[in-house]
Parts: sequence; C-alpha cells; structure tokens
Amino acid sequence: MTRLLLVAATRAEIEPTVAFLLNAWNSPQSGRTDGTNAPTNQLPAHYQYGDIQLDLLLSGVGLPATAFALGHVLAKDQYALAIQAGIAGAIDKSLKLGQLVQIESERFADLGAETADGDFIDLQNMGFLPQGPDSPFEADGRILAAPNSAPRLPNVLVCPAISVNKVHGEEHTIAALKKRYPQAAIESMEGAAFFYACRMRQQSCLQLRAISNYVEARDRSKWEIGLAVTKLNELLISLLQGYMAAVD
Repeated sequence: MTRLLLVAATRAEIEPTVAFLLNAWNSPQSGRTDGTNAPTNQLPAHYQYGDIQLDLLLSGVGLPATAFALGHVLAKDQYALAIQAGIAGAIDKSLKLGQLVQIESERFADLGAETADGDFIDLQNMGFLPQGPDSPFEADGRILAAPNSAPRLPNVLVCPAISVNKVHGEEHTIAALKKRYPQAAIESMEGAAFFYACRMRQQSCLQLRAISNYVEARDRSKWEIGLAVTKLNELLISLLQGYMAAVD
C-alpha cells in the first residue's frame, strides 16, 4: 500500500481538494468517537483509492500548531510522501500572484534575541542550532527538504522560504528582513515546522505554496487569496490524479 500525508494549516486552503477526495475516493471511518472523518491537528482523516491511502491533516495556523501536529502523526506513521500545501506571501516581487512554487529550504526567521539597539540575532548567529549528521539544520541555519525528498515538480519554480510567527506588514521591518535574509523569496507561518519534523523523522516531503500576496505594507485589498487557492488545488488534484492513474 502507498501511504500519502497531505498537510494544510486550514481547510479553506484545500477545500477543492477535500471535495475531490470526498467525490472520487472512499472515505472510511477515521476512528474518531464522534463517527466523523473530519481531520484535526491530532487525528487525520483517511481516504482510500485502490491501494493508495491518503491521510489529510489540518495542522492549524502557525509554527507551534504545525510542530505539534506533525510530531504527533509522524511519531506513529511513515509515509511514501508528506505534502504540505498552502498559500504564502512573496518577498520576491518578481513572483506573480497566484503563482505556484515548490519550497527547497526553510528557516525559522524570527526565533532568536533582540539586541540593545533593537537589532535581531537569530538562533544560528547565537550559536544555538545543533550541528552534525543528526541535525536538521545546515551550517547557515537553513532546513532543507529531507534527503529522500520527492523529485522537483516540472514547470513549478523552486524557491527558498522563511517561516515567521508574525507576518511582516510594515516597511521598515520588511527592509530589515530582506537585508537579513536576502535569498528568501517566500514567507509563511508553517513551512519551517513541516520541514523540521520531516527532517527529524527522515520523512520524504514536498512543500507547495501558491502566492496570495506580496510581503509589503499590509493592504488586504491587494491580495488574491481566491486565485491562489484555485491554482494550489488544481496542482494538488493533478498530483492525486497521477497516483490514481497508476493504479487504474
């Protein structure tokens, strides 16, 4: 049996994919006492197509919720592939709203200390990140996708990303962020926790994002969440259809 794990922070981000699963896949009972098959951050929902099982996990928004959810699930199960899918902000303005990207590296961008003059020192520069063959961190503080990760998707741009507890929306802090992490193209609130958990468990993984907004002075009227959700789910459904075709 091929087992897949699909992780999203919120159901809204993957609602079209949930509808596709409910329509085209079998949905056995998840084992919850209320008799439903709704995913939670402790117990995923299960979907079956032939000899493929997909577990759908809604982690909740943010790094702590994602870390808990993945730690709980990956401590019990191993998957052929874990996929995290969601929308994200683009630091790199050459990216287009609605564009799909595959994340190649992550870092915890706001985990560290503030200096006396108001500057920021991340854990890597504080010397607190573990190093060595068992560490998920590279020497520069990045977390790469697990060594046995999925191959890169064709026609999907590969980007480095950062994850934050507070998304940026003010010009001065955005300028400081770009100076501190000049290579970062994408900002999310969950990706680094997903990569961290997968690296710690040597779990093959794939992180997909669709650009819903730019990291700039906050103005939600400029965001394209609907477009991003549509493009993201078109890709997810296409991936699932590829697995389905392999067993038909």
